[in-house]
Amino acid sequence: MDIALGILGGDAVNEHLACMAPGGRHIGLPLLGAGRVRPVMSDPFVLTEAAAAHELLESRTNVGKIVLTFEEDTTR
Repeated sequence: MDIALGILGGDAVNEHLACMAPGGRHIGLPLLGAGRVRPVMSDPFVLTEAAAAHELLESRTNVGKIVLTFEEDTTR
């Protein structure tokens, strides 16, 4: 794998490193907490649009995490 997000520590870190591709990166939780690494988010979907969100996921064309919300997002 190219990137491993390490939230457990301990032996899990060694397991991540063993699976790492050459040049891969292990990102520890402290980097996330410090705001140094932020996940890429796709456009949010309202829960009633879950089927459309799943179709996007299956199409493998999205960039970032697909987010379902409970309320209509008026910014998109």
